[in-house]
Amino acid sequence: MEFSAYLPGQVVDILRERATAALAPESWCEADLNRISQAAARDARVAIQTLRVAAYVAEKAKASQVRVADIDAGTRQSRSVKRVYLLRSMSEHHQLLHRIVKDARRMGTRDLWQAYLVQAKQAGLPAMSKRAFNNYKLHLVQARLLRERQGPGRANARFVEVVEDELQ
Repeated sequence: MEFSAYLPGQVVDILRERATAALAPESWCEADLNRISQAAARDARVAIQTLRVAAYVAEKAKASQVRVADIDAGTRQSRSVKRVYLLRSMSEHHQLLHRIVKDARRMGTRDLWQAYLVQAKQAGLPAMSKRAFNNYKLHLVQARLLRERQGPGRANARFVEVVEDELQ
């Protein structure tokens, strides 16, 4: 089951309730909540996690207020947690494709197909068809775990790379 994203104002309202209940009154401001809401791309779970981590980082630094750097740290950690969660919910084939690209950092789609065939065999997984491979790769791109781009030059070969710290 998939839920539609909240409107930006709704995420801020949710964050305000959480901040009011859990944080010292002068330790946060509306601008902080708006920044977190924008960074979370209307995902309330990511926004709440970001606020929690930002408050923890600020407290650990003995700061009286949540700072922009704390929000940035919370955003990075929340995105990382979301990526791990998404990947764990996918099939072994998805995870294998992601791991191959992650290890290489960036590779051509033809090279990915060849590496997949070799590593699937080594892992004892039945190799999927080229069509299924393309669909699985597309799932990873749509989930923003991988990015696919057109390469430079006349050949214009396509390549894929891992999405490291982009908005989920």
